[in-house]
Amino acid sequence: MVSAGNNGPVAVAKMVYQAYVDKDRALMGSLVGAFGQHIMGTVFGAATMLSSIGMAFGPLAGGWIFDRFDAYSWLFIGSFTVGLGAVAVAVAFPPVLREQLPAR
Repeated sequence: MVSAGNNGPVAVAKMVYQAYVDKDRALMGSLVGAFGQHIMGTVFGAATMLSSIGMAFGPLAGGWIFDRFDAYSWLFIGSFTVGLGAVAVAVAFPPVLREQLPAR
């Protein structure tokens, strides 16, 4: 039986959903702050294009690496390297605070 009160599966689902929505709102706010409202379509288009290319060619590259080296260890090493690169980019370009932005 599903409970509509503050405890039970519905409350857990509400908490998980709220955490997901808050994460998306924070991401949207940081993107709008970094790029501006007028260019958000281009930003989302670029992000979608890059993720689509990764989803299309990632399995091909992973299959080739597995066939070539006969082990998954190089796939894990490659994924770890990409993650380190993402962290390096995030650290190299810190967010701009609203006080530092020029007046519009």
